[in-house]
Amino acid sequence: VGTPRPEETLSDRVRQILIGLGYSEIMSLPLTTEEHQFERLRKETPERYPQVSNPKLKAYNVVRTHLLGGLFEALRENRRRPMPQRLFEIDNVVELDDAAETGAGEERRVALVEIGRERGYATARSVMDALLRELGWQAEYAAIDDPTFVPGRAASFSVDGKQLGVLGEVHPEVLSNFGLTYPVALAEITLQRVF
Repeated sequence: VGTPRPEETLSDRVRQILIGLGYSEIMSLPLTTEEHQFERLRKETPERYPQVSNPKLKAYNVVRTHLLGGLFEALRENRRRPMPQRLFEIDNVVELDDAAETGAGEERRVALVEIGRERGYATARSVMDALLRELGWQAEYAAIDDPTFVPGRAASFSVDGKQLGVLGEVHPEVLSNFGLTYPVALAEITLQRVF
């Protein structure tokens, strides 16, 4: 008798929690560009990252390693709609893994963004606290420096000593890169390793 895979069961639970918190779900493409994956988010392009060697569309040759690009594209497309907006995405991302048979592994992640006046670190932290409480997870937060976020307004968090995600207030240059004019609170968390 078939049963749902563990990552699907957890994803459904997270989905219901975020919908209950007033978020809307999006689905974005797993293929992207270097510009959306790294440059617009002020991230340094790594030497190695998942790529498609023979893509149908030459521009879309990068397999995403995070969910942020798709969320920012959704915000950009909806920038003329009423504020605030609350969006999330749950999907797999690819990480290079030399120990894996294929040279890459997948992780199930959830990322959320909230755009509008007076959105910032406190917004992302309160939503993440609510999500983790509903999951029964205790998190420890630590300040980080990440070029995607405003300095001093970002944190990583871990559960049972394992780092699971980041959250914070998005840097104004990133907002400008996507044509956004309101502050954005952002969080991304790894739910499960998918083999």
